[in-house]
Amino acid sequence: MDDVRPGRVLVIGLDGATWTLLRPWADAGLLPNVARLMHEGTYGVLNSVLPALSPSAWASFMTGTNPGQHGIYDFWKREPDSYHLRLVRADWIDRPSLWRLLSESGRRVGVVNVPMTYPPEEVEGLLVSGLGTPDFRPFAHPVSLFEGLRQRGYRVNKQRIYRPGQESAFLAEVQAMTDLQAGTALELMASQAWDLFMFVFRDTDEMAHFFWRFFDETHPAYDAGAAQQWGDALLEYYGLVDEWVGRMVAQAGPEATVFLISDHGAGPLYKDVFLNVWLERAGFLSRRLPARSRRWMRRLGFTREAVSRWLRRGGLGRWETWLKDRLGEKISLFPRSGRVDLQDAVDWSRTKAYSFGYHGQVFLNVRGREPQGIVEPGAQYEQVRDELIEALLAWRDPQDGQPVVTKLVRREEIYHGPRLEEAPDLVLVMRNFAYITRQGYEFGYGGGAVFSPPTTHESGSHRLEGVVVASGPGVRNLGEIEAVSIMDLAPTILYLLGERIPRWMDGRLLREWIAPDRLVGAPPRWSDVPYKGRQRDTSWTDEDEQEVVARLRGLGYLG
Repeated sequence: MDDVRPGRVLVIGLDGATWTLLRPWADAGLLPNVARLMHEGTYGVLNSVLPALSPSAWASFMTGTNPGQHGIYDFWKREPDSYHLRLVRADWIDRPSLWRLLSESGRRVGVVNVPMTYPPEEVEGLLVSGLGTPDFRPFAHPVSLFEGLRQRGYRVNKQRIYRPGQESAFLAEVQAMTDLQAGTALELMASQAWDLFMFVFRDTDEMAHFFWRFFDETHPAYDAGAAQQWGDALLEYYGLVDEWVGRMVAQAGPEATVFLISDHGAGPLYKDVFLNVWLERAGFLSRRLPARSRRWMRRLGFTREAVSRWLRRGGLGRWETWLKDRLGEKISLFPRSGRVDLQDAVDWSRTKAYSFGYHGQVFLNVRGREPQGIVEPGAQYEQVRDELIEALLAWRDPQDGQPVVTKLVRREEIYHGPRLEEAPDLVLVMRNFAYITRQGYEFGYGGGAVFSPPTTHESGSHRLEGVVVASGPGVRNLGEIEAVSIMDLAPTILYLLGERIPRWMDGRLLREWIAPDRLVGAPPRWSDVPYKGRQRDTSWTDEDEQEVVARLRGLGYLG
């Protein structure tokens, strides 16, 4: 039975990694550590969930469930009985994480820099949160780890966002942050006992967002002169990541099974789509203008984000937190820059459908579900949705006359579970994600246009097809395999660690990856234990939310 004893599992996340880049570079010997894992193990496409976004995708990975179960569809969630949108957090995920299940079984875990892990939950081991963490707030469990990391200068967030003409400074901080975070993870791997350890490289995603145009000669924003200087930047960053992957695999040791995964893929971004403007033109949405005083404040640049930016540029970031704490609700007098809140922008008494979020999500304004809904559930709901589908499928980009929507699904076709009612009624894929929409920012710019070049300096965006590589004593050497789901990894990792698999997980155990004699010697075990909800964190403030929103907007996610 020694050959079927559970070993350790190391999961390395490359946020937004794609085989479009990874495969040719690995085959050319430019990523030797990734190539070795591929050669010795099993690899292929890892299909994400729709929408292919970090919050929904990482939540699906860590819970093994679809968004209809865990309740995370986007960076935003509409408040009950309101059109006000709130930023999602880890304590809003309505299924237990992989590391929580393991902790409850007495297994030790290490989780570092994984998106959707703030506020950090108590685990048996350690957790250092990732994307979505406010500055100057405790970002690690246990608290003693947070204090130690803070004293050493560890940071979750970069201070610099990408701007054209500042490529050198941006790349320098990307490299410094990667070395800081990966180096810290490596030290924790060496100094702490663990059964599961997970670390995510976030900047594989950001680099694709902002540097795609420098190497893709077919991109409309490609510039040969700039490509000479920055065309290899993405490859060079992947090379840095590959070096750290090699060190982590070596530290984990030969008894560890290694998973290299991405939450979604990447590809070129060509246009922003002002989806609410299209809905208005098509007769499904009506809007109203914001109050005159707030319009003038925006024109003068006196906004929450501007105040934060001025303080940070002056090296007064900690005073920013103090000021927000002292002002409290008074800060709501300052309007948000560049956009009007969805709840203020729309005339809900005359609106049948609206959009919020990232990529392409459409909601019907349903009576009894939305606070001012006008679409009756049942027959009228289906009629309006059918009319909307017909109009969307007939929609053409006037620039080339080709369809805008390349895929359209009803929510019940891809989601199921107790949080289905929170799902968008329609999920759109526009030009295979080369066209995307963002959270309601079209209203802040006065509307009018339906299409625009990307307004956030991005030239790359997400794709449904991510990557997975599995190598080590727990899995077979199958080479390239057919695509699997990101939800399949949690039950498979639980099995490899000798733990029971909850029956409520949507993902399946990847039996074909595992040696037959291991399955015979250690057959899968299943659990019917119901899920116990996580307690909501009460220390999160509106000011924390606005800080994270401003950062996500700088990354391009929110317009």
